[in-house]
Amino acid sequence: MAVEKEDALVGARGKGVLVAQEIAFAKILAGNDKTLRDRGVKRLARWLKVRSNGRCGMCAKNCLMVGL
Repeated sequence: MAVEKEDALVGARGKGVLVAQEIAFAKILAGNDKTLRDRGVKRLARWLKVRSNGRCGMCAKNCLMVGL
């Protein structure tokens, strides 16, 4: 699960990509395998950093919702 480039996250397709990424994170984090969950947490942290620092639409409201 690679982090998408910011430019690809534009328009209706971009929203679909974001939803798909969120679902993938939810599946990984909800699993029973500790190794996969740990990797998922690391990937989620990287994903949130990219989303919050770039132009890809992460606003202050979203940051407050996830506790950043």
